Amino acid sequence: MSGVANEVVDYMLFIDETKLTDRVRGASGFAERFSAAGPRDRKGRSLHELDLNRRLMKYPCSYLIYSAAFDQLPPGARDPIYRRMWEILSGNERQARYRSALSLADRRAIVEILRDTKPGLPCVFRRRHKVDIRHGCNGSLSRPTARPPPEAGDGGRHAGPTGRSRAACCRKSTPRWDA
Repeated sequence: MSGVANEVVDYMLFIDETKLTDRVRGASGFAERFSAAGPRDRKGRSLHELDLNRRLMKYPCSYLIYSAAFDQLPPGARDPIYRRMWEILSGNERQARYRSALSLADRRAIVEILRDTKPGLPCVFRRRHKVDIRHGCNGSLSRPTARPPPEAGDGGRHAGPTGRSRAACCRKSTPRWDA
């Protein structure tokens, strides 16, 4: 499944997008209406915003992440997509093609937008939350299989497959904003 997830994420993050050589212009008002659609983060940014100068989208992450079709993917398909997306957006993916496609500012903005606008986003994406993505920490990377201990205090929202609390299961994989 990881090969499929890699391909899906590459498309979702516009990794192989051809750069625009000239500004795209129109008079119908579509660009303005389209850019005004979709949920906005606390800074007023949206994955629907068009760039149309150097690339298609201002924040290169597909707005289809908000779709019912994406949300209804089985965990066995959705979880590897989220893991791969985090690997790239956090800066842990070091390949040049990802570095050239997504600047530090792009990666940071996408994560911030998703944190504010995507319900059910796995805890691996959450601020002030260090996570080991290999552990399967659950902020929705599949539902918890065991009840969290009472000291978890978060109702199991961040319990991993073992039922451990956020503090017990989420320790690594902070964003590499320096990279």
